Amino acid sequence: AKDWAEQKPLKGDVAPSSALDQLNIFDGRLTRLEDEMEEIRNAKVALQLDPPKDDSLPPLREELRDLKMVWSELVGPWQ
Repeated sequence: AKDWAEQKPLKGDVAPSSALDQLNIFDGRLTRLEDEMEEIRNAKVALQLDPPKDDSLPPLREELRDLKMVWSELVGPWQ
């Protein structure tokens, strides 16, 4: 989350294609985190432990989706 806060492309000095490349990298990292959280959840359920209550990833996923949408729209006019 710290990398995301510091490196997400929000400024107009970045080419849309570069911003989308950066967002795709974060998308892959977020997907891996979501998969790991699901594995942890499943393991805790199997061990009859309380599942983790971390709900910090859905807002990151939503913000990532929104930024990808915005930068995708800028690709055409940028060219």
